Amino acid sequence: MIHLERYFKSNQSRIPDITYIGIGSACVRDSNPENMQQFPPWLESEYKNSDKTFCLINIDPRFEYPYLLTQMLPIEEDESSSSSDGLFKVFKMDRLICIYINEALEYHNFVDNEYIVNELAVQSLDVINNLVMANSKLLISGLYTGMSNDILENYFNSKYLNSHKFNTHITYNFMEDGYGSCMVDLTTNYPLVDYQSNQIVKLNLIIEIVDLETIKSIYGQNIYGLEQKIINWSIYKLKQLPNIEMFLYRNYINRNFQPIMDCTIQISAFKGMDMLDYVNFETNTIKMVELINLTYLPYVSILQSSGIDVINLFEFIISIPLNPTIIYTWISEYTNLLNSIAEKYLK
Repeated sequence: MIHLERYFKSNQSRIPDITYIGIGSACVRDSNPENMQQFPPWLESEYKNSDKTFCLINIDPRFEYPYLLTQMLPIEEDESSSSSDGLFKVFKMDRLICIYINEALEYHNFVDNEYIVNELAVQSLDVINNLVMANSKLLISGLYTGMSNDILENYFNSKYLNSHKFNTHITYNFMEDGYGSCMVDLTTNYPLVDYQSNQIVKLNLIIEIVDLETIKSIYGQNIYGLEQKIINWSIYKLKQLPNIEMFLYRNYINRNFQPIMDCTIQISAFKGMDMLDYVNFETNTIKMVELINLTYLPYVSILQSSGIDVINLFEFIISIPLNPTIIYTWISEYTNLLNSIAEKYLK
């Protein structure tokens, strides 16, 4: 990965408008070569219809051959930039740089039942971060490795917590459910980018302070399929409730602590709570219900603002039972209700 760091350090004056990184992205090429997703469809469209410059970085040890990005874009290798060891290949066109890195990016370690970032492994990405932010460009990372995208995003977010540019110019997570997959469909999973202002729109940040109508009035003309994307995003978020918060809530009520709960707590609304504290059982259960309401009711409101009938969904979430004997029924009925909404409105 040292070749990537050296390349960007030596080419600071030629930082492209948009840098995209795909980690573990070779298998989509292998299984579906006619849909070359290492050039994401939404970026391919933007490339054809704008004069912006692009850099596409694909990191995967299976990229030993072939290197052609797509049959539509025949490009020649820049041998002066490629490495002699064959691990780093650069291809160039007038507005397009394609980089293939034939290595695995082991960006995480599993320590004490928790995934943590391997800081040494992501040094190259850190270099790119600094260059992107210094030049007010866009950096978009899509992970195909099956790991949580939140691991990298949280790491870099903590480093740039006070920077407006991090929120508007860099994203490490644009998958609907927060997790990557080797077979992720990039025709439906893509970041919201306002190319007129050259800014990334992070729904989880703006939705807390801006209502849906305002979002549409600001970005509606610039982002294709914005409202449907917001609907999809809200439904996927609501689908997390039974598998994350309700999993923890149900086990807490039943006083059934499991080793897997430690990892789940870290990505839940209950982060920081002591799931073994049964002395304050009544207070904790009330607090958990309140946190569920604060976390998930805003997504229901978004669906309602889009004209979707969610009255029953509202009633379900505000009536989470404290009785452990009926919690399974609640989860089943909630899932069935949300699935019926998803079947009708998720596209």
